[in-house]
Formats: sequence, C-alpha cells, structure tokens
Amino acid sequence: MVGWSLLAGAALLAAPKVTVEIDVNRSPSSAVWAAQAKALAEEWYPELADLLRQSGWTPPRRVTLRFEPMEGVAGTAGDVIHISEDWIRRRPDDWGMVIHELVHVVQAYRKPVPGWITEGIADGIRYGKFEPQRDSALHDPERSPYRDGYWSAGAFLTYLERLYDRRLFTRLNEVARRGEYSPEFWRRYGGRTLEQLWDEYRAWYRRKAEELGRQPRLSDLPSQR
Repeated sequence: MVGWSLLAGAALLAAPKVTVEIDVNRSPSSAVWAAQAKALAEEWYPELADLLRQSGWTPPRRVTLRFEPMEGVAGTAGDVIHISEDWIRRRPDDWGMVIHELVHVVQAYRKPVPGWITEGIADGIRYGKFEPQRDSALHDPERSPYRDGYWSAGAFLTYLERLYDRRLFTRLNEVARRGEYSPEFWRRYGGRTLEQLWDEYRAWYRRKAEELGRQPRLSDLPSQR
C-alpha cells in the first residue's frame, strides 16, 4: 500500500476520524484482505475528506466495507462499499479500488451530477494522488472521451488541475455536492468552455504521443504549477 504525504499536518489533525467496519459474513475467506483494507481506509479517509472539503459540510463518519459474492468489482451506496470477493481473489493488489470507492463515500452527492465528473474525480485521485508510482497510461482521447468517465475523465481533470487550478478537485467537488454544477464552471476556472479545454487536451496528447513515440503516461502530464 502506498500513500501521499503532501497535505498539511494541521489539516490532517483537523480532519474527522472515521469508524471503519468490515462485514465478511457472506465471504469469510476475505477476512485477511478485509483487515488490510480497513487499515487503508482508516489512514486515507481523513486525507480524502480534506481534499474534498467544503465549508459547513461534514463527511460520513462511518464506513462499512462489505465483502460478498457479486458481479463486477465494487460499488458504493451511501456509506457502504460492496466489494467482490472474486475480484480481490484475482487482483489482491488492487488497493486503488478501495480508494476510488472511498472517494464516492466522501463525495456524498445527493443531487444529479454528470457521471463523468463523479467517476473522473474518483479515478483522478486514485491514479494521480494515491498510486502515482503506477504511472498509468493515458487513454487516447480520440477513442475514449471524457464522458466515458473513470480514468479518461480523471486524466483530463488532472491535466487541468496542473495547468490551471491546483484546487480543481476541491472546487469541482464542491459545486457538484451542492447541485450547482453547470458548464459555466469551466469558464470561471479555466477561462474557456469545457469543449475548448477538451480540444486543448486532445491536441496536447497528440503532440506528446508524437514527441515520445508512445502512449503518454501520467508522468508525461505537465508538472504541477
């Protein structure tokens, strides 16, 4: 397991503590992995809560990790994260999945939000901040637009964060949580429309791929300003 230590100590001290419970009633064989996931969640939840902080708002203080036979990988409903026992058996090193789902707990959106924003924030934090050492390859924007969500959107948001606004994830999450997101958000924080910013990212990707002679990766994104 890995983490980042870039957040200010004072902020971490002020972050809310969380009670993490594990439920392996339907998957006793997951107990060892579940205990490690619990420790990871206890370590990271305060950092995620600080990154996605909002004045006057308190994130859920209790999280349940429920391991069970299920299709797919994982899913979050409120403060309960459902995790596939088959997935962790096949991918026992996939701790980033836990971080992605913890972000959804912290997001706690109650009003409609474009899915690509919800998933893009979660994967942007997962790949860009929790496990940057993986140096994940960036999806070709011509084949995988930001509306696909997940890392397609996460990489795009990370690009914008580095170029325009170091607090982009915090700001975008705040308007999403309040149900106030609109396309005008991008004009305020990037000075351009969303589609103009996307065209810029696509052009950057093409130039970088040609320059490198390979698919660009996380480490090839512009350095943080």
